[in-house]
Amino acid sequence: MAVQPRIITVRRRERLFYIGMALVILVTVFAGFSRSYFLKARFGTPPLSTLLHVHGLVFTSWILLFLAQTTLVAARRTDIHRHRGKTGVGTGNPRSCICWVRGNLQARSDILALYPASQEVCYET
Repeated sequence: MAVQPRIITVRRRERLFYIGMALVILVTVFAGFSRSYFLKARFGTPPLSTLLHVHGLVFTSWILLFLAQTTLVAARRTDIHRHRGKTGVGTGNPRSCICWVRGNLQARSDILALYPASQEVCYET
C-alpha cells in the first residue's frame, strides 16, 4: 500500500510539469511577440498586413489550445481533451498553409531586398 501514494504524487508532479511548460511557452510567445503583435499599439510599431494578423490569430489560438489540452489532461477530463483534439487537428491545415504562404512572401521580399534588379522578373510572373 505504501507504493500507491508515491505513484499518485509522481503523476501529479508530471501533470503540473506539463501545465507549467505550457504556461512557459505561452509567456515566451507573449514576450517575444508583444512589441510587434500583442502590444503593438503601445509600442507604435508599423501596421501589419491581413496575412500577418491571420497568422498571429491562428498561432495564438493554437498555443491557447495547447494550454487548454494540458490542463484538461491534468484535470483528468480526457473526454473533453479528445474532443478538443479534433479541433487541434482541424487547425493543422490552416497553420501549414499560412506558414507556406508567409514563408514564400518573406523569401521573395528578402530576394528583392538583396537583388533590386530582380523586381522586374518577379513582377512579370
